[in-house]
Amino acid sequence: MWKLIRVQSLNYLRYLIPLGIFLIFYFREFYQGGKLPVFVFLCFWAFLLVSGSLTTSESYEEKNNGYEILGILPVTNKEIVSSKFILVLGTVMLVTGLNIFLLILRTKSPEKLNMMIMIGLLWGVVCLLYGAQMYIGIFKFGYNRMTKYFWFFFLIILVLLIFFLGDFIFPGLNINKQAVIKFADSRIWLFLVPAGGVLYCYLYKIAVRVKETSEEV
Repeated sequence: MWKLIRVQSLNYLRYLIPLGIFLIFYFREFYQGGKLPVFVFLCFWAFLLVSGSLTTSESYEEKNNGYEILGILPVTNKEIVSSKFILVLGTVMLVTGLNIFLLILRTKSPEKLNMMIMIGLLWGVVCLLYGAQMYIGIFKFGYNRMTKYFWFFFLIILVLLIFFLGDFIFPGLNINKQAVIKFADSRIWLFLVPAGGVLYCYLYKIAVRVKETSEEV
């Protein structure tokens, strides 16, 4: 399994490193903020880094018949799924660390520090669960069909971000920033991080069953 991870990690890094460097450079040199809060911008990029790394790896597998080759090797379905989920976990940890670093870097008020850490960590949990569900879909429907579903929802989210969030939704919510800051300082939200890890393990077990079932069809 660890040999699989070493080989497949190259496909993740091939996407993650150049885009991550571009994000840091753009954020430091050109990003001046705008209608959307900075955490929306960075969480969008974090999602793009995770989803892009995953799809780049799976595109390579599809192009080179990776799963067919693995099927004739002495590798179990559990090992294949485990390697995928470990790679997603590692990618999310790297991206979340980068996201929190950039959020803190742009934070001008010390009182908002815990809030930015909370946003970065909880968004990392969202990205982690997204990766798990993507692989369940890939094992169930195949890469091509799942990619079509992904891009459909991704474009909807992108349109919402561009045309609605900055002009209508965020101004209309009238969020009490002090209440959010107080909630972040309380650290009650921390239980959501291990809860997300438990749910990720549960989705891993589902993915193994789906992969084994798909092999039987």
